[in-house]
Amino acid sequence: METARLSKVPELFLLLCGLWPFKITNNILFTKMYNFYTKYQLISYVSVILNLLLNLVYTLVKRNQPERIISSLNMFIIVFEICLKVVIFQLQKVPLMFSEISKYEAAMRASNDAQVRKYYEQEVQYCRRVNIFQFLVTFFACSGFAHISIMRVVASEDMSEFKNTPFMHDLWYPFKREKHMPWVMTVAILCDTQGLFCNAASQSTLICLMIYARTRLIILQIRLKKFDKIAQEQYHGNAERAIKELINEHQDLIKFVQLLNDRTKYVLLLEFILNSLCVASGTLQFLIIDTPAGRLSTFCLNFYIVVQIFILSWHANEITEQGLGVAASIAASNWHKQNYEGGLLIHVHHETEYWQINSTTT
Repeated sequence: METARLSKVPELFLLLCGLWPFKITNNILFTKMYNFYTKYQLISYVSVILNLLLNLVYTLVKRNQPERIISSLNMFIIVFEICLKVVIFQLQKVPLMFSEISKYEAAMRASNDAQVRKYYEQEVQYCRRVNIFQFLVTFFACSGFAHISIMRVVASEDMSEFKNTPFMHDLWYPFKREKHMPWVMTVAILCDTQGLFCNAASQSTLICLMIYARTRLIILQIRLKKFDKIAQEQYHGNAERAIKELINEHQDLIKFVQLLNDRTKYVLLLEFILNSLCVASGTLQFLIIDTPAGRLSTFCLNFYIVVQIFILSWHANEITEQGLGVAASIAASNWHKQNYEGGLLIHVHHETEYWQINSTTT
C-alpha cells in the first residue's frame, strides 16, 4: 500500500518558484534550465525589494499624500518579508529537510502497524487542507489588491492620473508610467503572481515541517503506549530492544526539531515582527481609505496576515504540547511491569524536559 506524501503541496510551490533543491530529472538540459530559472528568481526578488525601497524613500522625500506613503510602506513590508524569507530559506537550506520526510515515509511504507499508517494518512490530508486554506487566503488577498487597481484603469478615460499615482505596487519605471500602462500592468501582475507563489512556498514549507514534527511525536506516543505489543510482534518478546528503538526515535526527533529551530528561527522572528508592523500599517490604511472596494482589499490583506500568524503559532505550540505528551504516553504504558526496560522508559520521561525547551524555542 502506497503511503501519501506529506510534502506534496509545498513541493509543488517550491518547484514553481525555482526553490526545489532535489534532482527533478536526468535530463541535463532541463536541469541547467531549472538552475538558471532558480538564479533568475532570486535576482528578481532582490531587484523588486530594492526598487520598492528606493521608490519608498523617494515618496517620503517628496512628502506625497499620507495614503500613498502608508500604502507604499505596507507593500514594501509584505514584499520584503516574502522575498527575504525565500533568501533565508535558500541560505539555511530549509527545503533540504524534506529528505528527512522522504526517509520516514519510506519506513512508513514498510510498516505493518495499521494504526500508525492510518494516523499518518490522516495527518497528510490535514496538512494539505491547511496549506490549501493558507494559499486560498493569500490568493484572495492578492486578487482583491489587483482587482481594485485594474478597475481603476478600466474606469479611467485618461491614463494621465497614473502619472503620480502607482498601479498596484509603487515601483520605479525607466519610462513615463501613464504612457506605457500595458507594460506597467504586466509587470505589476507578474510581481503579484510571483509574490503569491513565493509566499505559498515558504509558508507551506514551514507548516509541513511543523506538522511532520508533531505527527512523529504523536506516532511516538502511540508506539510508547503499546511498546510491549510491539516487542511481541516485531522483536519476539524482546522488550529491551523495542524500548531502545523508541528511545532512538525520540532522540532523532529532538535533533530534527533542533535543526528546524536553528534553520528557521530568523524566519519566524521576521514573520512575527514584520507581520505585526504590517497589521498596524494596514489598520491605519483601512481608516484612511474611504472607498468600499479599498476597505475590502485592505481587510483581505489584514485577514491574510492574521491567518498566517495564527497558523504558524498554532503549530509551533502543537510541537510543545505533543512533546510533553510523550511523558503522559509513558505513564499510560505497561512500563511498571518491566525491570531494566522500565528504567529506560523513565530515561525518556526525563528527556521530555529537554524536549520542551527545544520545541518552545521553535
